[in-house]
Order: sequence, then C-alpha cells, then structure tokens
Amino acid sequence: MSEYKCERCKREFDENEYEITEMENSCILHLDKIEENDKNCKIYNHAFDEYVQLELKYGKRISFYYIIFLKCLNEKDYRHLEEIKFTGCKFYKNLHFANSEKVFYDWCDFYVDWNSINYKNLFTIRKYLFNNCHFYEKLENRYSENSKIIYDSKLFNNCTFHKNIRFLNGIFNEKIFKDCNFDNKIKLEIEDSDIKRRFEINRKNIFQLLNFKDSIFLEKVKIKRCYVENANFFNTTFNELADFYKTEFEKVDFEKTDFEKISVFSECEFNCDVDFKHTKFLGKTLFQDTVIKGKLNLRNSIFDDEVNFLDITSIQREVKDGQFIGEPSDIKVANRETARKIKHFYDSTNNVIEANRFYKLEMKKREEELDKKSNFFDWLVFKIHGLTSNHSQDWTLALYWILIIGASFSFINNCTGFWSLFITVIFSMIIFFCNNFDKWIKLLLFYGLYILKTGDVLLHDVVKVINPFEKSSGIGLIEFLSKIIIAYLIYQLIVSIRQNTRRK
Repeated sequence: MSEYKCERCKREFDENEYEITEMENSCILHLDKIEENDKNCKIYNHAFDEYVQLELKYGKRISFYYIIFLKCLNEKDYRHLEEIKFTGCKFYKNLHFANSEKVFYDWCDFYVDWNSINYKNLFTIRKYLFNNCHFYEKLENRYSENSKIIYDSKLFNNCTFHKNIRFLNGIFNEKIFKDCNFDNKIKLEIEDSDIKRRFEINRKNIFQLLNFKDSIFLEKVKIKRCYVENANFFNTTFNELADFYKTEFEKVDFEKTDFEKISVFSECEFNCDVDFKHTKFLGKTLFQDTVIKGKLNLRNSIFDDEVNFLDITSIQREVKDGQFIGEPSDIKVANRETARKIKHFYDSTNNVIEANRFYKLEMKKREEELDKKSNFFDWLVFKIHGLTSNHSQDWTLALYWILIIGASFSFINNCTGFWSLFITVIFSMIIFFCNNFDKWIKLLLFYGLYILKTGDVLLHDVVKVINPFEKSSGIGLIEFLSKIIIAYLIYQLIVSIRQNTRRK
C-alpha cells in the first residue's frame, strides 16, 4: 500500500518517489526540476502514465495541472482526445501533437525551443492558445517551403518572450499577439507571411531585429514607442494604417515597401540613413517632428497623397509641457530630388520659411552635382551664391561679406608700398583661415587690424566703398570691381531678408 498522497493530482506514491520529492503531499510530477538519471526517469514516466489514466477515466479531455515535462518523457499518442489543456506546467521537452487536436496553455513556462503550435480547425475557438505564458527559449513554427501554414486561431495573450521568435510561410487568420512583453534585444521575425488581423506592439520594447520581409499586413499595424536595432521591411505591404509613432531605429530597410493607407512616422528617430527605395506611399504620410540623423533618400519614392514633413529635424529637441522647444535643424538629404519633394510640401501649404530651408538644401545638392571641369561657370556661380548668402537664406552672411569686402578695398586704397600691402594680406589670411573663431569674431579682428593700419577709426573709407551712391571723380579698375561686388552682395542681402519675411 502506498504511503503518500499528492494533494494536487490525488496520486498515491511510494517511498522511492518520496526519496526524490522529499515531500509527503507532492509527487514527482510537480517538482520544478529533477536530475534526469535512469532511476528518476523511470519513476517519473510511471507517475506520468498513472496521472494520464486518472484524467482519462471520465472522458476524452485531459488537463495537466502544474506538471513538469522532462526531456526523458515517453510521449503518448493523444490523437483520440478532443482537447488537451496545460495549466501552470513547466516544459523541458518540445511536445508534438496531431494538427487536429485542440491544445491550450495557461500560465505555462517553456524552457526549451518550442515549435509545437497547433493551427487547424480552431477558427471557431475564441480563446487564445497561449495565455500568460513565459518562453525562456526560442519560439518558431514548423513550416513548409512549398506551401503556407494556415493559423486559424488566436495565438499569444499576455505572454512574455525571453528569446527570439520566428514564423515563416504563415497565414494568420487571427491575432498573433495581444498585450505581450518582449525581453530586451530579442529578434522578432514574421517572414513571407500574411497577417490578416490587427498587429500591435505598443509597449516600450527593445528589439535586436524586427523582420517582416515579404509579408502582407491586411489590417492596422502599430509598432509604437519601441527601440529597434535593425528593422527589415523589404517588400512588405501595409494594406491599412502603419503607425510607427515615437519608435527609434538604429538601422532600417524600407526597400519596395508599400503603404496603401495612412503611414505615421511622427516623432520617430532614425539614427541611420533612411532610403525609401522604390517605396509607394499611396495614402497620407506623416513625418511630423521626425528626427533623421543620417541621410534621407526619397528619390525613388512615390507619393500619391498628402505628405506632412512639418518640423522634420536632424537633432532631437527638448519637450516642455508637451511642446517642442527650439527650431528644427536641417536634415541631410541624399540628393536634390529629396529636398525638392520636401520643399514642394511646404510650398503647397504656403509655409515659405520652411520651404526656403529645403530650397537651400536643394541648391547645395545641385552644386554638388555640377562638374567643375565641364560646367565651370555654372559651378562658380553656385559656389559664390552659397558662400555669400547660403543660397539666399542667410542675410547675416551677406552682411558679413559686405563689411569684409568694404574693409578689404579700403585696405588696398590706404596701403602704400608693396611690403605694407603684403604684410596686411598675410595677417588677414591668418585671421580668416583660423577655424577656432566665429565669423563675427573674425570680422572684429579684421577691423581691428584695419584701424591699426589705416587710422580710420570712424570707418569713413569703408562707408565710401560700401555706399553704391558714392560719387567719384574718376573710376579705376579696383574701384569698378569693388562696386560690382558690393552691388551683388547688397542684392543678396535684400533677397535673403525678403526670402524669410515675405508672404507667398
């Protein structure tokens, strides 16, 4: 007669089993872990067989409550059962069931790579297959390269994943994840699959990899407030909303991605180059307050609807009382077409000031495109235009050069003798080629040298050079050049001021 009885499963067990458990009211099946030697495994499998017989005494359904599944378990044929339910179980062995069985897991822990996920004939079951479970090792599906596996059931509810997840060649007719947690820096891959229900990851999760290559999302997708080291959306299609609000990407691939409805990148942060190569934006697109620290490339992108680039920036700004503080910084654009597309958005909304920011970037890229050898004069014009006014965007730069040129020609007019002029030029070059000073500090140093050399404290001669209406009894080559250059710079000053103050 057995000496001990388990309070959980009501099994009676003997002294041999008690030597392993060292508990009078709990059998070997409910331990957290045991050493899997021959003796222990034999006792364990005997206890497991007895448990199954007790459970099946009254029907074709079986429930496993707080059972440990060891690697040495001798698996049974459960194909004749109508339903199998696991509650609070611990798995050290990957069990395999026939596809027709209804198998559910509640509050279970998986300490082994798990690929046993039933998928057929469960469309009418509203319950999730895995509820409140923990996966401590990899989770992946068994797949076929020749045909897709159809999942007709909801899969994971309030589960926690500590290792990588990978699904290939699947058709998911129901929701995959609901309120799930993902441990830091796991890989989540759902590749070459059709996801037919809403897909959401709204908690602050850190992913080493998000891979949705060649997949189609038929309903809304929300991947918000996450940190992603590497994201792959190659040839991915979003049939409904795609919302990446406040997600940070270290590396991302959006090649051949289709956004058929609204796509949201508002307040996203891209710490990398972003190339939307052959990407189609068929619905409204939002890049509002997006931070792009690398280069943005929209050259091969298609926009068929409205797009919002408001306050797109290259540096993250401080937020106070829900509002961003400070002006957005210029982003890096990979080519002129990218700057033109963003400028077009601002032009279409009558935002002249912001449109001018990207007009400036467009001109810089045009300047880079020009070949100095084959288009020397065009290259020279763009170079001078950028140097003197940042392509009509910086009126302070035009003013700076007016003062510098005025003082320079006054220097020439006041210097007597070759060596005096030579020494003045040398000191001037030292001042201007010193990168440790702001341009206005350089200007003060230059004017200090000018006053020291000429004694023109009130700058009368400088004003004469700058004043375009100054009358002259006779004009030489140097004075003629000075008037042309000053006239050009004054024009740039006026245009630059007007660019940032005019109404469209």
